[in-house]
Amino acid sequence: MALGKQIHYYRTKLGWTLQDLGSRVGLGAGTISALELRDSKTSKKTLEMASAFGLTVEQLLDEGRDWLDEKGRPRVDQAPVKPVGEVKKADAWPLPAVSEDVLRSLKKEDRARAEGALLAVLSQLGVTASSAGPSQIDDGPASNDAEYAYINRIDAKLSAGRGTIIYDAEQRGRLSFRRDWLRSQGVNNPDRAVLAEVDGDSMAGHIPHGATILIDLSQTETVNGKVYAIFHDKEFYVKRLWSKAGITTAHSDNEDKETYPPFPLVKDGDQVIGRVFWCGFGL
Repeated sequence: MALGKQIHYYRTKLGWTLQDLGSRVGLGAGTISALELRDSKTSKKTLEMASAFGLTVEQLLDEGRDWLDEKGRPRVDQAPVKPVGEVKKADAWPLPAVSEDVLRSLKKEDRARAEGALLAVLSQLGVTASSAGPSQIDDGPASNDAEYAYINRIDAKLSAGRGTIIYDAEQRGRLSFRRDWLRSQGVNNPDRAVLAEVDGDSMAGHIPHGATILIDLSQTETVNGKVYAIFHDKEFYVKRLWSKAGITTAHSDNEDKETYPPFPLVKDGDQVIGRVFWCGFGL
């Protein structure tokens, strides 16, 4: 079962935006989008998600039936949904070094950053796959032996300028790439890759404004001189990274260094999202 696929289905059926659902469950739109694109089977917010739709957790995860009628109302033959406050916690809080109260006391955006960092670590540990979500192509996903792989394209802009926060990251179809070419670029699992649009001119000369880039989310170990999607100071960027004496610095390709100066990745929450290994744009 794919939790993200189910959340996306019911959210769009109800006509809700990412912000609409996020406001109901206490998450930012970017976190909702990331959750929808992941192939995880559960989340700390599964219960709140189900309750927001008027469903039980079992119904939310049931891919064999649509539990909302044509007007978006829970079907009459379903079991009643328990209010969130009445659910008894079965297990102890699993993170003794960080209390649940501390996480709940964070602002929405800071809580989303914390969750995103945890999801990134879990992904690196192989606990969850990175990118699945519903497809907008008719062929369906290609098998591992197929000649082509389909890469999810998200409606999000990564800044190649002074920084742009991603609040809306809807999936909007997929593009196909030859699997042998992806392997030659070091991409062994196409499900760990996404396509996104670049906004800004800081990488002008190699990545122009409006270009589409291909990001491998599994490649977070940096190599000097390579281009990466990064998260810095609550904003997303596309930058060329260089490491020296244990400090990684983000550089722009634009020659105007006064407008686009380099900066170190030393703040809390700074992280490498993935390596950018392809760029496409119109002439």
